Amino acid sequence: MEKYLRTLDMLFDSNYKQVGPDAMKTMIKKYLDRDQDIVGGADYVIGEWKENRLKHEENPLAIKALELL
Repeated sequence: MEKYLRTLDMLFDSNYKQVGPDAMKTMIKKYLDRDQDIVGGADYVIGEWKENRLKHEENPLAIKALELL
């Protein structure tokens, strides 16, 4: 699970300023479903990642983007 969370952190950090929340969620799901073989479990992984990320995020823009996911 830790590798998924780190990967989602990198994906989010490099894209949240360029794309909207719907596009971000689509990118994340596509990555998890295709490259990480988590078919059907992507929503669970995204939820866990988002909850953890919101606890530690300090950047107001990133927080807003996470809340909209």
